[in-house]
Amino acid sequence: MKRPFSPFLAATLVVSAIASGAAASPLADALTRHGDKDVIVLRGQLADVSSRCTLGAVYAQRNDLTRAALYLTGCSDADLPADIASPVARIDRDVKKRLRDSDLAMIEVVTDPAGMTATIDALPGDTFTTPATLYLPAGDYEVKATKDGRVLSNVVHVIKRSRGAVVLESGSTHIVPPSKKPGVIDMTENGSALDDQHTAPPPALKHKNLMPGKYQRGMAVVATAENPDAIDDPMAVREARASSARTYWLGLRLGGGMFDDNASAARAGVAVAATGRYA
Repeated sequence: MKRPFSPFLAATLVVSAIASGAAASPLADALTRHGDKDVIVLRGQLADVSSRCTLGAVYAQRNDLTRAALYLTGCSDADLPADIASPVARIDRDVKKRLRDSDLAMIEVVTDPAGMTATIDALPGDTFTTPATLYLPAGDYEVKATKDGRVLSNVVHVIKRSRGAVVLESGSTHIVPPSKKPGVIDMTENGSALDDQHTAPPPALKHKNLMPGKYQRGMAVVATAENPDAIDDPMAVREARASSARTYWLGLRLGGGMFDDNASAARAGVAVAATGRYA
């Protein structure tokens, strides 16, 4: 038995088809495909926050963490369309975790005045507005910033897993080195050094004697021409100081005891004698 075709059912099917076709926006499609053409289209729409955040998420899916971090800046607080807000937020959190686990260095680019358009040869073809935070692999990179015909530039040396900044000012440029003190090696969570480790023996430097001064009298080794870097030896004994020769000597001796001269009984007595020597 055939049922008659219902106009209401036809209208419902048409509305459902339109709704399913409208569910995926161009940004959502680009986020799903994350292909080369999507990158080209999104790069031409960077003035739009939603397009910029989508581009950052696309770069993250293409494993370009440096560009992903650049274009996802501020996207966690941006008011994005509903169809991309959740996936972009998830990708943004994942990128931050991957950056912490990577060997990329965090470099802040600061200019005076702020708001300059800057480029860095680590990201050919990309521009950013200062101040900006970049995550870069180790290497030497040139940073340029321009505004109103003014051009500032400098070279920054990037060490993996370090933090630093390059400051571009009108009239002067300087680089803030990575946050490491001399003689201090940053360590990873597994205990390995972040930078190159020393393999040669330590330099031959004279170390300060740790023995208190009152115990060092007469126990020092004097540096000589043959051994100018002599280190104090607490066990070495200094030669006794030579005393001056005396030409004569005069003294007095005093003694006492029991005397027995066979003439009488023993008796107590005192004896005094003077002695002398001429040398």
